[in-house]
Amino acid sequence: MVAALAENVNADGLLESYKPEEQRQVEQWGKSTFAQFDANSDGQLSKAELLAALKALPRSKPKTMPPGAKFMSVDAMIEAMDADSDGSIDLSEWLDNLHNGQWMG
Repeated sequence: MVAALAENVNADGLLESYKPEEQRQVEQWGKSTFAQFDANSDGQLSKAELLAALKALPRSKPKTMPPGAKFMSVDAMIEAMDADSDGSIDLSEWLDNLHNGQWMG
């Protein structure tokens, strides 16, 4: 899945349009990942939940990253993905960001 994401990144670091099957895969992966991060199952990713999820990831820098990707603070990630500025990321915002490449910074 990560390789499929990287292949769809244009020169500006934004995701190109997905083919229908890729869209379905991104949606399924996104929903599954969101559910794992949403510790209290309230349908919102708070800063604390996102921080806990990020702390669970491997600590070493990836050997390869998609063009345009950068490391961001949790606050910057929330700000970049939180379309309604309520301080958390709901499933719709999460999936929108996966589809349009906002998560890449």
